Amino acid sequence: MKQSYSLSLLLLAIIVSACSSTQSPEKINIDAYDFAAAIDTAYIRTHLSVIASDEYEGRDTGSEGIKKAQKYLSEQYSTIGLTPVGDDSTYLQEFELQKSFLKDYSVSFYETEGEEKKLKSLSVTNDQTLAPVTPVWWASSSLEAPVEYVGFGIVNDSVNHTADLDLSGKWAMVSLPPVAEGQSVMASLRPLYGVLIRQAGAQGILIISESDEAYDESAASFQSGLGETLGLELPYLADGETGSRAGRSIANIRPSAAASVLNMSAEEFKAYQEDILEKPESFKGESTGTVLSVEPEVGKGTMLAHNMVALFEGTDPELKDEVIVLTSHYDHIGIGRADSTGDTLYNGADDDGSGTIGLLAAANAMQKAKEAGAEIRRSVLFLHVTAEEKGLLGSRYYSDYPIFPIEKTVANLNADMIGRIGDEYQDSLDQDYVYVIGAEIISSQLDSLLQVGNEKTDNIKLDMRYNDLDHPQQFYRRSDHWNFGRLGVPFAFFFNGTHEDYHRPGDEIHKIAFPQLAQRARVMYGTAIELANWDDRPVVDNQLFIERTQE
Repeated sequence: MKQSYSLSLLLLAIIVSACSSTQSPEKINIDAYDFAAAIDTAYIRTHLSVIASDEYEGRDTGSEGIKKAQKYLSEQYSTIGLTPVGDDSTYLQEFELQKSFLKDYSVSFYETEGEEKKLKSLSVTNDQTLAPVTPVWWASSSLEAPVEYVGFGIVNDSVNHTADLDLSGKWAMVSLPPVAEGQSVMASLRPLYGVLIRQAGAQGILIISESDEAYDESAASFQSGLGETLGLELPYLADGETGSRAGRSIANIRPSAAASVLNMSAEEFKAYQEDILEKPESFKGESTGTVLSVEPEVGKGTMLAHNMVALFEGTDPELKDEVIVLTSHYDHIGIGRADSTGDTLYNGADDDGSGTIGLLAAANAMQKAKEAGAEIRRSVLFLHVTAEEKGLLGSRYYSDYPIFPIEKTVANLNADMIGRIGDEYQDSLDQDYVYVIGAEIISSQLDSLLQVGNEKTDNIKLDMRYNDLDHPQQFYRRSDHWNFGRLGVPFAFFFNGTHEDYHRPGDEIHKIAFPQLAQRARVMYGTAIELANWDDRPVVDNQLFIERTQE
């Protein structure tokens, strides 16, 4: 026995010695941030060059161009390795849209005397004639309301062109504000929308064209499109709210017609406008005593549309049932009115090709990190919505019929126009920035995670100038993030600001600022990583935002 025991000890000693002479491998700690570098300009340029090309015809909802984008993005997500969670194990979530066609419309002006009204003029826009009012966007089948003149629509601490007027339910007729050099017309129109409709409650805006000739040119272009799709709606909301501008109308009016509304000659009205511009503080809005009635004749039809859905599955057995949703819209305007060069194709490289490919690049980096062993605990849904340009319809549909329950949706990060240098930064020496809307005005915890994600990636300037629930342009409601926010999901919206090519054919790939686009996509990636790996979930803790979502 004793000899046998000694032999056993000897064998054990040999085994221990052998084991100690071979070092056991250390566990390698893979950090998901190490893969943010995969979101680079080369990757983004390669894919944006495809979907923003002329071949994709501006990606209008329901068009052949957007179908090509669906095919291309599906192929890319399959190559990356993300799971298709759409219909029939595809990357597509199909839904129906109701479309309307404007056949013609009549425009009537009435003089009012007490409770009575007297017809001043009646005109019709059809394939033969032009009325002096042309729709930019109709939200209702008809609209009859008094017209109030609000000058240039200026409202600030020292000037208020809407003072002493009740614009609720009325037409606000407004002169087009002067456009600063290098800025787009839309840069002037957005504040008007915020002031006149969002704040003052006008039912419609009548924008006075620069000249009769300019009006006639735009009206003739519109006339040539009669019979084409006028608008889209979700059928189950067709009698209710369908988007952020639901129930409101915007139209152009011929200056000579605007002068008639004010009982002036064209020359008198031009001088009147010049006087207002010279002394804007002396002008107060005025009632015109005129009622404008617009009666469109509209036909109806249906079409199919598709959101795109690709799932990155989280690594935590419990937390992977919760999702962070990253959104961009992959639709644009398609083919429309020609610009001064004769170009009719709206490529949408920035709006929102930039966000679309920014998400694709983030998905590619995230999957590489996971395959290398990085911990990304929660799942991430890459959601490309359609019909954003038609009233946020694709995101509204997803939020009403989510693939993953809203109560399991941790947050929404939305990228809409992240590929250009906006007007405010054109002359800046430091153009490494992104506008952030949401976050701190919704959830202080989401804001903290975003700050960390930024610091761990590119540490760019997070510009919060539009991050105000009372800002006239109301950006917090104006892209796809709002359809998550209205349901209590905290969101952060990444945005480069407006520029002269917004909704114009000039939004092309050669104008993209690729280094800044990559930076912004990496900051989104970092924010998603922080959300995915945090033990808790960010909560909505701004009471004012909670109240706004109930309005």
